[in-house]
Amino acid sequence: MTPSTIAPIGFPGGQTPLHLAAEVGDIATVQQLLATGNVIPDFKDRNCNTPLHLAVKSGHGEIVRLLLEKHNANPTALGDSGTTALHRAASNGHSDIFQTLLETGRVSPSSKDSSGNTPLHFAARHGHAAVTKTLLAAGVDPDAKDNHGDTPFHRAANHGHAEVVKLLIATGKVDLQLQDRYGDAPLYCAARNGHEEVVRQILETKTIDPAAKGEQGDTALHGAAEFGHLRILKLLVEDSKISPDIKGADGGTPLHLAAYNGRSVTVQYLVDTALADVGAVNDKGEIAAELAEQRGHNDTAARLRERV
Repeated sequence: MTPSTIAPIGFPGGQTPLHLAAEVGDIATVQQLLATGNVIPDFKDRNCNTPLHLAVKSGHGEIVRLLLEKHNANPTALGDSGTTALHRAASNGHSDIFQTLLETGRVSPSSKDSSGNTPLHFAARHGHAAVTKTLLAAGVDPDAKDNHGDTPFHRAANHGHAEVVKLLIATGKVDLQLQDRYGDAPLYCAARNGHEEVVRQILETKTIDPAAKGEQGDTALHGAAEFGHLRILKLLVEDSKISPDIKGADGGTPLHLAAYNGRSVTVQYLVDTALADVGAVNDKGEIAAELAEQRGHNDTAARLRERV
């Protein structure tokens, strides 16, 4: 039996027995298959995954080392979306396996997949601080952009990974005001998604304008108000001294957005504590109460009407 006949055995997804054993961590079967000399370690299934890709993704370090050291598996083979084993290790936070791959000397810690993502993009997106530390120690660019202009910092801020954010800020090489593909800066992304600790860390750098507007015209305060993140709203109004009446997209204030989305507690804070102007109009001449009425938030609208 030759390698060409044993490799393509018809398993779901075009996988070979070696793929299946590597994925589930069955090292005894992996050893038996490799010992025959009749398998192809780098054979790809229909998703372009090699056994190494699957072992890395599932965190089976012993199998990874066996494939690399004893059977010369290719650590730079491209899987789906142009990802390598190194990207998979970074994405899944397998720091020991990541280090094993780096130590082969055959992979680049700055390699990009077909979308321009580096391993650091994946580690930052999923909040894997240990892998992030390893990459930064290896000297990768912490501000590398993918094909859309997004950086690892955008990913970490957007998903609230405060420890990774702290590591990236500490490099002193990250542009904290760089806008992502949607025209939003990291502060806006963190505020909109309710990541208070990330917002706090960015503000504490004292290197950004907390009232800066994104491509669409909104500020971080608008993002926090729209989604009702009261603690972040307080940080921005009380600590960063952003005006509660700052205009954003379509001339709307944070109060307009809070009212439109029925964020009653946020509306109360903006009106009673931040002293927002309930009579402020957007570009269509509408006050916040009208927007609340349009969406059926009648209690909020009534409270606002009382203050006009």
